[in-house]
Amino acid sequence: MAEVAILLAIQKLGLALGTELLNQASSLFSQKLASLAELPNSTERIRRELHVMQGLCRIDRRESKNQALEAWIAEAQKAAHTIEDIVDEYIFRMDQDRQRQGGVVGYMKQVLKQPKSFGSFCLIAFQIKQVENDLDHLSCLKDRWIQTTGFGDCTSSDNVSEWTQHLTGNSPLFMGEEQLVGIDEDRHMLTNWLRTEKLDLCIITVWGMGGLGKTTLVTNVYKRESRNFECHARISISQTFKIEDLLRKMITELYGDKKKVPTDIDTMDVIELKETLRESLEQKKYLIVLDDLKLEPLSDPDAWKLFCKRAFRNYENQECPPELEKSARDIVDKCEGLPLAIVSLGSLLSLRENSETEWKRVYDQLNWELANDQSLGPVRNILNLSFNYLPKYLKNCFLSCSMFPEDHLLQRKRLIRLWIAEGFAVERGSSTAEEVAEGYIVELIRRSMLQVEEWNHFGRVKYCRMHDLVRELAVSLSEREKFHSIYQDNRMERMVDANARRLSVLKCSNDIGVNIDLPRLRTFVAFDTTMPLSSFLPMFPSKSRYIAILELQGLTIEKIPDAIGDLFNLRYLGLRDTEVKLLPKSIGKLSNLLILDLYQSAIQKLPREITNLKKLRHMFVERVTDPNGKAFRLCSGVCAPKGLWNLKELQTLQAVEASSELVGRLENLTNLRSFRIWNVKKTYSKQLCASLSRMRSLSYLSINASDENAFLNLEGLNPPLPNLKKLTLTGRLAAETLTFPLFRDLQELRLAWCQLTADPLQSLAQLSNLTCLSLRRAYNGEQLCFCDQWFPNLKRLDLDDLPQLKQVKIEGTAMSKLETLYMEDLKNLTEVPERIESLTSLRTLFLHDMDRQLTSCLAENGQLRKICTIYIHFSNST
Repeated sequence: MAEVAILLAIQKLGLALGTELLNQASSLFSQKLASLAELPNSTERIRRELHVMQGLCRIDRRESKNQALEAWIAEAQKAAHTIEDIVDEYIFRMDQDRQRQGGVVGYMKQVLKQPKSFGSFCLIAFQIKQVENDLDHLSCLKDRWIQTTGFGDCTSSDNVSEWTQHLTGNSPLFMGEEQLVGIDEDRHMLTNWLRTEKLDLCIITVWGMGGLGKTTLVTNVYKRESRNFECHARISISQTFKIEDLLRKMITELYGDKKKVPTDIDTMDVIELKETLRESLEQKKYLIVLDDLKLEPLSDPDAWKLFCKRAFRNYENQECPPELEKSARDIVDKCEGLPLAIVSLGSLLSLRENSETEWKRVYDQLNWELANDQSLGPVRNILNLSFNYLPKYLKNCFLSCSMFPEDHLLQRKRLIRLWIAEGFAVERGSSTAEEVAEGYIVELIRRSMLQVEEWNHFGRVKYCRMHDLVRELAVSLSEREKFHSIYQDNRMERMVDANARRLSVLKCSNDIGVNIDLPRLRTFVAFDTTMPLSSFLPMFPSKSRYIAILELQGLTIEKIPDAIGDLFNLRYLGLRDTEVKLLPKSIGKLSNLLILDLYQSAIQKLPREITNLKKLRHMFVERVTDPNGKAFRLCSGVCAPKGLWNLKELQTLQAVEASSELVGRLENLTNLRSFRIWNVKKTYSKQLCASLSRMRSLSYLSINASDENAFLNLEGLNPPLPNLKKLTLTGRLAAETLTFPLFRDLQELRLAWCQLTADPLQSLAQLSNLTCLSLRRAYNGEQLCFCDQWFPNLKRLDLDDLPQLKQVKIEGTAMSKLETLYMEDLKNLTEVPERIESLTSLRTLFLHDMDRQLTSCLAENGQLRKICTIYIHFSNST
């Protein structure tokens, strides 16, 4: 792991050396001070030294059985951390004012005239020289105490994995029914128990040691059988759960639709929550799974079958080549029939060279793991081996996932943004840092280090999760390698190392700012939204000046201190779901900021200084104004300050209020990939379309009119945007709009308040790639007809608040892949949609404030209940 810390330091040095700042500054420095003139050469020597040290650190330390090497690597890691801090400050000081008149050279002349600035560079030069001396000393220690021969094979694990396979649809992310092995008998037993006609309360316990496959078995049965119950929930319980949180989660799952959940659920006490739960289950047939019988490990044939499915998944018949069979069977034997161990090793070997020599090497290292730490058990040791074989660029990403609480859902987009801010994912060739980071998630899943929890309609991971045993391993490795610290009141984790680089606060009842001094802290993530905050925020600028990630989502913060502008290294500022009303003007000093997340905060206006953030890539500044989803306007953006259009690195901008000046200047934001704009007047259409036409990378677009009578004229968007996949339009549309080329390649389309009088389906049926379609107050007609073979790839259909709709027809094989059908507030729809039973792929049917007779007919439709789960809800007003 130390090699990863050194890698980050090398990357930072490369950035410094590649900016031309060193070379331009050198001649100026030489006139003043010899040590400053030597700075570029010293920096380059350090970079070379670290590069060599990194190779030595990649030797498997446990295989070497050398405590001296362990100690040396720990010291090398400390040196790398120190270098990273120095270089960050150096780049900041060289970069902060280089756009002043006279450019870099002009700026340096000013620096040399200012004693304070000049002194700062002298200090940096002294620190660099000191580090160089420390590295020389480390080199002498290595020669004196450590023999570098006989450490075993140092074959690099940096094979370039096929992480881009998800772009071509070839990555086997999700295990299908046919890939589950060895659970048929237990699944049949559980299924029979669940299908009993008795109405008595029944509790079924599935138990056994970790890694046996309990969750896999129960999840598979749950997905197959839950549709036979009126309501159901599957809850993962962490070791530190609160009964209130468990009840809230259970109630939310049982309701099935967030809109139906009582609005005051967050303020209910235990008694109220229990009463709400009792009322929701009364007179109903329900299924609740609390995710941990006696299961035996897989039989030898099943273990072999499962291993081959993972290790040889790219082979046509998934069969083991004869030359590898002996090594493969020896490896499987070591797994003792435990599915998690088998899957982990199979995933690891699927990415290794298929040679007898390489597989024997893996077997020998596995033997060493099992023999030298028998207390961990086979699963933990095998996971340990899988971690050792991770490429260095994945190790940091993997360990960072363990900063989240146990059983926490890891959102793809959030992980991507955090990894970019950390510097774990950077541009690679023509791929953006965001695309690289998504590839890393896919690769960790392929290696069974993460598990997919949910995917979106486009086949991309939406949420994933760490298996509890995998997380335990990651946490222990992080502690050993000083990657991160976890603060939690009721555990030993409350003690935080003063040199901690990353801190995750899971539970905090005290004012954390009083007792913690973390000068080297780079990442702070808080998950306890009730933690005291009196001295919490002010501590960062003075105590943790190198911090790069400050994630405060959900905390009860109302004010951000002016001193936040002193956090020169800040790259990620997360204030989502806080009560912050204003950003200080000093925000403009955060020249390295990449991500600013103000979604659902109380901020309505941005300071003009925000336009100084030239590196900003993602900005979220939207607030939901109508959580019930009934009003014409559901959300509001912010009024864009003059000059916002000069932030040319922006990829995400959600959301801004339209103005005549803004829509004309948006053309500068050519890197935008996700954009949402509110309050668009008809007179803005021409300018807006002209600006949007220059955003050739745009993949998500949401345009919302100023009021329900305003037309959205999109004629100017021709030729269409080549990468547009998701489109939301709120406002009146002319009938011919839906025939524009703009819609041709869409995968998701949401139309609201369009006031269309003709059935829009005939035009939309030409969109063969469409996977999600939503019509909310979009159509004023009486009939919707889904003709044979229309919408072949549609997976979700939402029909909401269509007041005149009386009839829905489904003909032939229309919507043959539909999985979710959501119908809400269709007051005049009193007939059951024709041939709804033909939707054999349907898994979930939501009925919200629908005609009661229609609802009863659908709920009592035996054939329909066999293929999907039906959720029914009536609001108080109906």
